[in-house]
Amino acid sequence: MQTLFPEVDKQKQERLVACYSQKYFSKPLGRDDLFPGVYEMLVKLNEAGYLLAVATGKTRVGLQKALQATGTEELFRATRCADETASKPDPRMLREIIKHTNTKKERSLMVGDSVHDLQMAHNAIFLLLRCHVAHTQKNSYNNTIRYCACNSQLNY
Repeated sequence: MQTLFPEVDKQKQERLVACYSQKYFSKPLGRDDLFPGVYEMLVKLNEAGYLLAVATGKTRVGLQKALQATGTEELFRATRCADETASKPDPRMLREIIKHTNTKKERSLMVGDSVHDLQMAHNAIFLLLRCHVAHTQKNSYNNTIRYCACNSQLNY
């Protein structure tokens, strides 16, 4: 929250988090909330032997709710949440996932859709696949990070 609203005092940031959590947890989730084809893609990647992980700004409770509701929990080898480690754009989440999965950074790809994802990948010196979605913001990293932009359905 400090990254998103640095000018807002800590008390107001805590109220914003509480309000967001209330709204987030009041919405029923299901597999239909995933973008079309995402579940099938995750299954195929998993079956092909790719190690999948999640690095999120959500809390552990929020992520578990989303994974369970969408039936994707078993597809991910590792997950890291903002309430367990340094939040984005600090690269610690990615480093912890790499260590946990015993994977080389050079053999890893981060998929992200936000300015915080771009900054975290840049800070970790990671290859990034940037997916454009409606809420993606323009930022100064567009010219300094090598990334692939996917504006249409990926073939897998």
